[in-house]
Amino acid sequence: MLDQSFSVDNFKIIFEEENRKGALDKKFFSIEYYELAQKLINIRSEIKAYPIRKVTDDGYKELLDDRDKLIEQKEATLYANLIEYSSNVNNNTFSIILTPFKINETDPYEKVKYKIQKNNAPLFFAMKQLQRNINRTFDVKQSNRYLIVEQIKSILQDNLPKYVVRTDIEGFYENVPQEKLLSLINDNQLLSPKSKLLIENIIYQYNTFTKQNKLKKCDRKGIPRGAGVSAFLAELYMKEIDKKIKDIDDIAYYCRYVDDMFAVFKPISSKDSLDYYLNKIEEIVNYYGMALKKDPNPLYNKSFECNLFETTYTHSINFLGYKFIVAKTPVAGKSLKEFKINLSDNRKESYKRKIEATLNEFKKDKIWNYNEAHKLLIHRLNYLTKNTKLEHPKKGLIGIYYSNSLLDKDCQCLYDLNNTLASRIDAIIIDEPLKTRLKRFDFVRGFNDKLFFNMKANSNPKKKCKKGHKDIPDLRTDAEKSKRAFNNFEKITSAWKQ
Repeated sequence: MLDQSFSVDNFKIIFEEENRKGALDKKFFSIEYYELAQKLINIRSEIKAYPIRKVTDDGYKELLDDRDKLIEQKEATLYANLIEYSSNVNNNTFSIILTPFKINETDPYEKVKYKIQKNNAPLFFAMKQLQRNINRTFDVKQSNRYLIVEQIKSILQDNLPKYVVRTDIEGFYENVPQEKLLSLINDNQLLSPKSKLLIENIIYQYNTFTKQNKLKKCDRKGIPRGAGVSAFLAELYMKEIDKKIKDIDDIAYYCRYVDDMFAVFKPISSKDSLDYYLNKIEEIVNYYGMALKKDPNPLYNKSFECNLFETTYTHSINFLGYKFIVAKTPVAGKSLKEFKINLSDNRKESYKRKIEATLNEFKKDKIWNYNEAHKLLIHRLNYLTKNTKLEHPKKGLIGIYYSNSLLDKDCQCLYDLNNTLASRIDAIIIDEPLKTRLKRFDFVRGFNDKLFFNMKANSNPKKKCKKGHKDIPDLRTDAEKSKRAFNNFEKITSAWKQ
């Protein structure tokens, strides 16, 4: 039996997992806890620097004893903090409070998101435990993006005739039928009563914000976009839809990543009716109270079916950051087939917007501090055109290659990005020597040669700075600096979030 309690022991597990990710706010815990943590850091530095590292040495032994005492005190203080949070969460009056927000309040097309209060430890731990309970009870998790794209690449490269359906769901979070979702949750005997109560509370708040509380239960729709638990609830609701789609005749492959769906059908012969399989999928989605996203403009339409039974065709399919191009052309009595993988239209435009924002930010900041603005410009272009290893708070390899590793090696879109970068440099940068230096940045080389950029700053003066470790300047105003610390990743990406 899984332990689903909102207990101190479970909160300790969450603490250890989130602390490794660097996702815990210092304001979660008492001042005493962080004073002890700082003392522990200092004494460990003393131990490392101590000249005689032998337990027979009195000074060294004393440092070790002091370290062990501090570890015990720190753990005891943490445990006391977690007891307080657990007691708070298990109180009958506790509820997970959501706050609606939009990044751009003036944008009428931006969907409203929801968040829990910052620096509120009981809310943070309660939400994390609730996510764990749903995940482990219903076995719901998001699909592996890289694996999906790799599978699609393999399927589209074969020479067999097929039908390919690419579609996504309209208003994925906003249109989940609440009555059916709550029925799935309440009918499950393994999920704890406390978890069910918190889910109902979250949905009640959502209905209050969206003015649905006066509607009949069967007419209420949606779960709060952005709230940590919503991704798990949406995946839970989609499980039955996924199962029904996989039962459609002739299906050879099906995957879904959040609201994006991709299916391949391999019938014995071609179908006479247009969008035969797309209509089958739409019937299932509609039956479960949701709809496919359709746009009359083919440039923006994400729901379509590709007929690869035809003797001549050219299809472009944007999916999960890539554009798959499949084509067949009869040449001299034979069929010439072509398959390419480029950046998706949206991702390519995203890179272009970042190039523009990077150069414009330099143009603005150089007035106040040319040297610092110049440093930041170089760091940002390094980040865009090369690869880097993130360690804190995010971890992993990212960059022009590692974020787009399934692209064709000589992908034309990378040359297009180089041309965009060069033309914007000519348009925005006046200094000729700087122009020459900036035009050395190369998306093609960064991808093909897997060039790396190290964004770690030399923050510890006691340690020698390795080659490539350069301090990244913080050009925020004093008011912005007072809010919270910026790490190097945030300094670089701040220009692209405006």
